[in-house]
Amino acid sequence: MYIFKAAVLGAGAMGAEIAQVISFSGLPVILKDVDQAMLDKGLARIRKIYQGRVEKGKMSSGEMDGKMSLVTPALNGGWDGAHLATTFAPGSPIDLSVYDIASGNGLIRWTVAVPMGAHAVELPDIRALGLSYGALPQGPITIGVYGARVDGFNYSTLLYRSLRPAGMSAYSLDSFSAHL
Repeated sequence: MYIFKAAVLGAGAMGAEIAQVISFSGLPVILKDVDQAMLDKGLARIRKIYQGRVEKGKMSSGEMDGKMSLVTPALNGGWDGAHLATTFAPGSPIDLSVYDIASGNGLIRWTVAVPMGAHAVELPDIRALGLSYGALPQGPITIGVYGARVDGFNYSTLLYRSLRPAGMSAYSLDSFSAHL
């Protein structure tokens, strides 16, 4: 497997330092945050780390500029609560995509299953539902995206237990945090 670009969500101290390590290895990295001020601080933190290496004679200022050019800041708005999209590699044996959306440390959870692997999904606006009807509250959420392979898959007879990793014969998982 080859990695050609990475992304780090969150430009705080840890996110900035992770992005610095990735760029130091020579890999382009996108540093994302929902707050422009945090992005600016994250870039400044990365520059400070590289500047310290320049001052110690461990790299030239030209090398520092090259490493900094590998870091691309990106402002990431909040998730709109309705649109999800994923794409798996062409030819992937994906029977269904499962979006596992959780808020409040898992107290409120939505599981959305859709056939196949390359598509976009529009949910009802789950922000507008009352909390008693399962609305996700404002704030941080976690979204897990599974590309699932299910033995004997038949969408019309799919059971809820098949939507969890234990019910899948194989799966890939990507998980990220968003803000609603």
